[in-house]
Amino acid sequence: MKVSVLISGVAVLLSLSAQARYPSGYYDALEGKTGRELMQAAKSIVSNHTVVSYGDRTWDAFKTTDVKMVNGREAWWDMYSNDVVYISEGHPGMNIEHSVANSWWGKTKNDAYKDLFHLNPSEADANNRKANYPLGEISGSPTWTNGVTSVGHPVSGQGGGCDYVYEPLDIYKGDFARAFMYIFTVYDNISWASKTAWMYSTTDPLLFKQWARDLLIKWNDNDPVDEKEMNRQEAIYKIQKNRNPYIDLPTLCHYIWGDKNGAAFNPDGGDEPDNPDNPDNPDNPDNPDDPVTPGDNNVLLDMNFEADTSISAVEAKGWYNDVVSGSLSGWYITDYQNNYYAAASAYKGTEDGGPYEFWLVTPALKTAKDAKMTLTFRTQGAYGVPTTTLDIYKMTTADPQTAELTKLNASICTPNADGEKPVYCDWVKSGNVEIPHGDEAVYVGFRYYSEKGGSHNTATYCVDDIKVVTDKSQSVGELEGEENLYIVVAETGGIRVLSPAAVDNLRVFDLSGSVVASVGEVCGSEYVALDRGIYIVTADGQKPVKICVR
Repeated sequence: MKVSVLISGVAVLLSLSAQARYPSGYYDALEGKTGRELMQAAKSIVSNHTVVSYGDRTWDAFKTTDVKMVNGREAWWDMYSNDVVYISEGHPGMNIEHSVANSWWGKTKNDAYKDLFHLNPSEADANNRKANYPLGEISGSPTWTNGVTSVGHPVSGQGGGCDYVYEPLDIYKGDFARAFMYIFTVYDNISWASKTAWMYSTTDPLLFKQWARDLLIKWNDNDPVDEKEMNRQEAIYKIQKNRNPYIDLPTLCHYIWGDKNGAAFNPDGGDEPDNPDNPDNPDNPDNPDDPVTPGDNNVLLDMNFEADTSISAVEAKGWYNDVVSGSLSGWYITDYQNNYYAAASAYKGTEDGGPYEFWLVTPALKTAKDAKMTLTFRTQGAYGVPTTTLDIYKMTTADPQTAELTKLNASICTPNADGEKPVYCDWVKSGNVEIPHGDEAVYVGFRYYSEKGGSHNTATYCVDDIKVVTDKSQSVGELEGEENLYIVVAETGGIRVLSPAAVDNLRVFDLSGSVVASVGEVCGSEYVALDRGIYIVTADGQKPVKICVR
């Protein structure tokens, strides 16, 4: 028996904003400020913090700030190499690395030297190779690389006169950019050395040179804050009692060093009006529902299972729960020690039953063809047996029996083999899993398979915190009461509107409420040229969506 709920036509895509975790009122002092004054206000909020002694205390802190699960074991999260060093083994061959080189202020062991926001565990060779070079993008082939950190000559216009730069992996570029912004904000008045002033100028009230501003903002926007960085932020907050405002407020850097310099900053949402049709009337029914901020609209899917979540509620959001074989109802929502997740098991089947094959498939996922699509999730399990597996696939359709399947490589938990009781293994994070795609929508399927059922012949697998992000801004609008939707994707110099059915009277508003573009009817694909900025896109019968053109 197949149990499934699939929205016909084009399935609904989810685009959810990450909810801020910082304390209410924490950034109120930033309200209305801009440029140097805004930078100083941010410094005043976060500069007074608990200083952690450098050395053993730093490694103790890393045990909560920089940990990932590898093969069910805790390992150091090294953003400079792919080496795996388990925490239980200590930290042989590793250094405490300053992303902002401490030689830039004469190697004085001041508070900046000890600040966790730019300290990370690093493989020693990568640490030595990056030396005290500035961040940058490499021209041609690197002179040295380990696949994560690369050193080489900078592209034209970068480097600030230094012959070499170091370039992190794309998934860490935003992390390093926000660390640099934090250090140069909090420690703007320390003795920055003149001989290493490649990225900064002590005579500039905003410190960063123009090329460095452009680079850091570019990396901030292209690699938005993810779960890894936010979790690190929370761990440091518990230790140092301060936060990195550029992680909590992803557009803040634009108001200090970027295109918004001169505009008053609003920590609750920038300077956007409430309504594009009538900015002075926030109660107008055309007002967008919970518009997505530019820093968050890279999220295509964000599913955390809660106490009131049922499998039918998940299916109602466009997910697909498919029982290919077996007498059970497939994936279900349950909990262990008050943590809720999706689970699959053939435990309730008969001893000679089987095989059991259950699929949990996401809604459709779509972004620009040249954009990267990345999946993260975590898994847990119990009753480990070799005849039960959990595999992850990219799918061309939501039906696993007709789709073309591409297996995705991810870290999956190894369930405990205890056959007497369900002893769960620790949650294992998948790592960043790239989803190959083209012009068409794709799906991600979690396939549970067990050759047999019964109490000792099967394992239980659990999945939670399923998230898909893209490195290009994307917003989604859903046509009320029907399955059709239109997708607005930011492209260079404009937006592209994709609609499977005709939508009428497409309009694009700037933040003053003026109509800057309009199209009578869209069906298929429509490109609209726009200047750089933030816009509201509407169409008859559609929910307005916000999008950022860079």
